[in-house]
Amino acid sequence: MMHRFFRIFLLLLFTWGACSAAAKDLEEIIKTGKMRVAVLDTQTPPFMSRDINGNFQGFELDFLQECCDELGVTLELRPTERYSDLVKMVEDGEADLAMSHLSRTPKRIMQVAFTNPYAELHLALLLNRQAILIRRGQRNWEEYIRNYDGPLVVDQHSSHLAEAQKYFPHAKLVRVNNMAEVENLMTTNRLVAYLDDQTSIRSLMQRYHGSQVYFQRVILEDTVDRIAIAMPSNSPKLQAWLNSMLEQNQHIIRRIIRNSL
Repeated sequence: MMHRFFRIFLLLLFTWGACSAAAKDLEEIIKTGKMRVAVLDTQTPPFMSRDINGNFQGFELDFLQECCDELGVTLELRPTERYSDLVKMVEDGEADLAMSHLSRTPKRIMQVAFTNPYAELHLALLLNRQAILIRRGQRNWEEYIRNYDGPLVVDQHSSHLAEAQKYFPHAKLVRVNNMAEVENLMTTNRLVAYLDDQTSIRSLMQRYHGSQVYFQRVILEDTVDRIAIAMPSNSPKLQAWLNSMLEQNQHIIRRIIRNSL
């Protein structure tokens, strides 16, 4: 009986210790003097991108710098080319958080914690006008899009892979690893259709002069892509603090995103 009681006591002690450690998540960042943030090393303006000199820019960077100034710590960006790596870096303790145009999905919530969404976007298609015209034939436009069965390019490391399978079950998925591969298909006229969110599609079209002549954007109005900050599951103070910072900056963020749509 005493032995059993001792084991229960140890279990409670361990649980209490784990909770106490979790409660120090924000203090630990302050103690180390730096905030390690996983970011996507690709062009996703106005969220995060690189300027002509290779330096990061965007409202997410401005927000992160404001957070670090508030805490009195240094911002340390940890770039990666894949969305899936953002979550894994947080989950494995390689980053304190991830903020880079990251979708909050049920699958990812099982791995890490998220703040409240600071952006809600629609999914969109980038379509090759000529190729789609030939494939569509005499079919109704809306019906053709909803039952699209042609090649559909999608980033296999993003949440859009599952969304492509959900919304376009008849499409022939062409899986790519990053935006560079999408751009290569686009510039060599081998891209028929590409699924992403509405801001990413618009940004992609703006980067290529004359792309509107050959491509068009179709926004899927009945879809929602919620963007949020990811952090370790045992970081309640960091989560609450980031939510508070987002609330203070929400009007600015909304205006920037609205202008980018």
